[in-house]
Amino acid sequence: MNIFLILISLSLLDEIAPFRYVLNIASDGHKVYSSSPFGIAEFDFYTGDYVRGYIMQDEVEVIAPDIYTGYIYYSSKGNLYRFSTTSNFRYPVGMFFGIKSIGITQNEIYIDEGGVVKIIDKFTGIPKTSGKGGVLWFGEKRNLKKDSKDVFFLSPYFYYAPNFGKIEYTVFYEEKNKIFTGTWGDGIHIYQKGLFMEEKSQRIGPATPYITIIKNTKNGIWIGGKDYRGYSGLTRKKTNDWIVYKEQEVFGLPDENIVDIEEIGNRTYFAYPDGISVFEKERFYKLTGTYLSLRECTAILADYPNIWVGTDDGIYTIDSETGDIFSQFLKGIYVEDIEKSGGIIFAGTEKGLFYISPDKKDFKLFDDEKQYSLSHILKLGNKNDTLVVACALGVFMIFKENSRSKTHYLIPPFSPNIIDIRPYKDMIFFATLDGLYFYNIKKDFWKKEYFAKKDFGIAVFSLMIKGDTLWVGTDKGIFLLKL
Repeated sequence: MNIFLILISLSLLDEIAPFRYVLNIASDGHKVYSSSPFGIAEFDFYTGDYVRGYIMQDEVEVIAPDIYTGYIYYSSKGNLYRFSTTSNFRYPVGMFFGIKSIGITQNEIYIDEGGVVKIIDKFTGIPKTSGKGGVLWFGEKRNLKKDSKDVFFLSPYFYYAPNFGKIEYTVFYEEKNKIFTGTWGDGIHIYQKGLFMEEKSQRIGPATPYITIIKNTKNGIWIGGKDYRGYSGLTRKKTNDWIVYKEQEVFGLPDENIVDIEEIGNRTYFAYPDGISVFEKERFYKLTGTYLSLRECTAILADYPNIWVGTDDGIYTIDSETGDIFSQFLKGIYVEDIEKSGGIIFAGTEKGLFYISPDKKDFKLFDDEKQYSLSHILKLGNKNDTLVVACALGVFMIFKENSRSKTHYLIPPFSPNIIDIRPYKDMIFFATLDGLYFYNIKKDFWKKEYFAKKDFGIAVFSLMIKGDTLWVGTDKGIFLLKL
């Protein structure tokens, strides 16, 4: 028997969200740098085009490029760092309280520490005296005299303008007759001084960069996430438009803790701990079945004309239009996930893997040789009628061979704390708190995918495949990977 191996190369295609949330802006006259809770982004000064990003474990606050050495200096939670864009390494310079601005000279670093200016040797980090008299001003680029030498301050004096149009959080930076506006959620916009007409802008990203669920439906791509710095909401990407729905503005909207999304016809169903919301004809409404006020919803499965709802007290089948309950199964058992494979509905629970035959009379406990299915089931995925199961003991696949169920066991090189599963051709992708892993079925090979030259502990929560692109939802925004 000949076995043909298909090798898929993953390459970073684009980032959505990590660098649309801007805290500070600085420029060296040729490139513009923005800081965010996720790292540093680099833009072309003249066109405003995004060049590259540097994902980091730090929340990058004030930022200042050094035209003499090529390094970038930045502050993060009271620490000052020197960062190399070539090696992606950072070097600690010192600890300070409340850095407001950073100025760079040939041999020195000027720190505005809440109104107190400190001068530091750029190479040793040793503090220096500030000398006698004189006023140091950290603002737009200027020449200042100090000991008969020119001192160039490249860090901008930035200020915030709330409710600037549709933008809720804006940082302004002015240089060379251009005004750069860094926004919270909409990246960087560039305006020509005097005209104040938009020259370059980016499409808006998700409502929050902490992405926990992504789903492609007829109504568009839905993106949900946790509250981050007071910004939350549900996002829909329809063609090239990003539409953000906020709970305080939209009636019937599910809260930010969405656990599952399904669709029947032109309706999209959102399951969250307190119930189910429906999106239909450009509006939201909540199903009002009696179970909503009594149970915690954990998962849903659309199986026309009904919906199977996983809860903390088993599974309910409900009418997809009214929410009325038809039946209940696995009473008293906490359900983690529901999936349909080969015409059979499976339920992953705290007490093992259950299945129900097409006659839908009752669920039975699935049994396998190693008894993986009798442990706590974490997540289910389906690929061409092959069920992929993540449990407390590991990962296994259930498939049919000669009308009988067969089980194949996988040995992942990571803890079994799997949050999402997405199969694609001969690959299976796993979202974990430790990052993104994928498994080549035919080659029996595991690999971890890195989003940067160094792994900075990016947690992956959700996966979606659209065409030949993998959408990866993380705690640092969305990453798109070409398959």
